[in-house]
Amino acid sequence: MKVTFISFMGSKNLGDLLIVNQLEKKLLYDCSIEKYDFNLRKYVSNDNQIQLEYPYIENMKKRKLKQFYNDNLRKKTFLDLLHTLRVKKQIDFNVDNSDFELDIQNSDFVLVGGGNAIFDLTPHSDSAYKFKKIIEIAKKYNKKVFVTSIGIGPFQNEKQLKNTREILSQAYKVTLRDEKSYQYIKDISNKPVLSIDPVFLMDENQIQNPKVADEKLTIGICIIDLLLNKVEEGINKDYLSNLQRIIKKLSNNYQIILFSTEHKDYAAVDFVYEQLKSNHAIKKVELKNFDDINELYRTIDFLIGARMHSLIIAAAKGVPFVGLSWQDKVDQMFKMIESTNDVFDINSLKIKDDLLLQRVREKISDLESEKIKLKNIKTNNELLFKENIRIINELKDSIKV
Repeated sequence: MKVTFISFMGSKNLGDLLIVNQLEKKLLYDCSIEKYDFNLRKYVSNDNQIQLEYPYIENMKKRKLKQFYNDNLRKKTFLDLLHTLRVKKQIDFNVDNSDFELDIQNSDFVLVGGGNAIFDLTPHSDSAYKFKKIIEIAKKYNKKVFVTSIGIGPFQNEKQLKNTREILSQAYKVTLRDEKSYQYIKDISNKPVLSIDPVFLMDENQIQNPKVADEKLTIGICIIDLLLNKVEEGINKDYLSNLQRIIKKLSNNYQIILFSTEHKDYAAVDFVYEQLKSNHAIKKVELKNFDDINELYRTIDFLIGARMHSLIIAAAKGVPFVGLSWQDKVDQMFKMIESTNDVFDINSLKIKDDLLLQRVREKISDLESEKIKLKNIKTNNELLFKENIRIINELKDSIKV
């Protein structure tokens, strides 16, 4: 069976690549696959476990120009419209200059999946356009489109939401990874289903790296660079300063490992590490591939995570955690697993650091109970994901007939 699969192909975010990996493993294991990224560019490598290169070298001039553009120029209506037009034209160009339409024509069905796939941060952006393009071409050749495990929102106005609802209603089936995304479209005609992020299905750690006598427990801290997400520079500076203060306090009692699952975050990871590297309880780890992720999560006993997939990996692998919320999708994840007391607003660290540290100590004091809770969460998530398996099997069976 041949499938055109559209997801985070070629990303340098290991969380995104894990989404691709899990969807292939759980839903497309018996299929021949043509792969495209969300900009509808063909992905030719057969290996999603790419080897990321370190150190991450940032073009500071380019970054400052982009920051100025996002903070000032992008907010102007004309430039927002122009930016959206450019994005659409690039998607059209990618389709017109590839085998995308031919691959859909020759496929049995289309799978589009995973991650925060449709969201609009400015009034005139149109992030649903790529889905419109995919579904239009699929309908042209009478191919069904299964949209699986996505997050949608936020939106800046009703027009963006209405557009998204109209486009997704034309898919064969849609499953959503969180309650808020589900609420946006729950009443459209193809009856969307609430599911979970597929990274929750990663295999657990079978062997924990053993601790020697009197060795301190290890806390992993996943750092996000908020500047990548159109946050003003001053807010990012305050967050990193507050985080450094928390790390210093934790290092009195624990070993600390700084990292991120997003390659570009290492501008912030490196910055924090440079301020603290004289403290021998603190070290940095550069994650290059899935093996590095598995090794890190075998090493740490607890996680404080800002990247959502750093937290989801921890849940899958049985590593207790608390989260730092910088976007609504992180809060939604904690609602999904009924752990809203374990997430803290990243912009409130200055006034809530004592509450965060207290929660960390409470959870570390009873790690075994926390691990049992995570096993129960994993069991529930596996049940939630089964609807995706049922839908894809139903789709495959209908094609065989």
